Amino acid sequence: MDNMLAGNLRIIKSLYAKSLADLLSSGKTIETIIDEITNLDFATMSGLDSKLSGNPHQWKSIFEKYGDSISFVTDSTSMIVGYWHFLALKEDFFKKVLNGEMEDEEITVRTVQPFHAPGSYDVYFVGVAIHDQHRGYRINRILYASFLKILNDLSRRNMHIRSLCANVLTEKGAVLSETLGLKPLRAHKRRGNIYLKINQIDNENAVSPTKQDSLALGI
Repeated sequence: MDNMLAGNLRIIKSLYAKSLADLLSSGKTIETIIDEITNLDFATMSGLDSKLSGNPHQWKSIFEKYGDSISFVTDSTSMIVGYWHFLALKEDFFKKVLNGEMEDEEITVRTVQPFHAPGSYDVYFVGVAIHDQHRGYRINRILYASFLKILNDLSRRNMHIRSLCANVLTEKGAVLSETLGLKPLRAHKRRGNIYLKINQIDNENAVSPTKQDSLALGI
């Protein structure tokens, strides 16, 4: 599994998998990274507004403390052309998400549940976005492989995703969510629809290569 994931994370036709640490090492700042992904969000998510997007100061604090739960794809000019970002949330706050009552501007370091100890975690997809010119098989494979790597890293530390949810704003987001096994739960109080997946935690929690390939191709 690890060798195959490493292969999927290689350069694929001038697209590069990058961590937050990679981007900071290349000379980008947290502020410029947030600006790039915010612009990408607004360019690709119809219906997005400041309440659902949050603000740079808020995300700066979260990136500084929980930067391991975000992954990027850049092109040959180092522009961010895709990313995913998830956070484990504390139980009471996660219930607010499931009820369709949470705005992303409310997420703070205090509402995040750190991956510090073995156990099960409730995860919220803060954002997934791909530049329209780069949509397709290759970037899907890179993003999905990086997501699987995080899950495998957590699993090796006996930390598992108990439930996974997202507020879906677009038809493309709905297709992606359903590809990952999330199902519609209810409408958000203002905009979007809450999607949810509840995992059965067991010793066979790992995703097989065949499953990985089919999901990556289907996004």
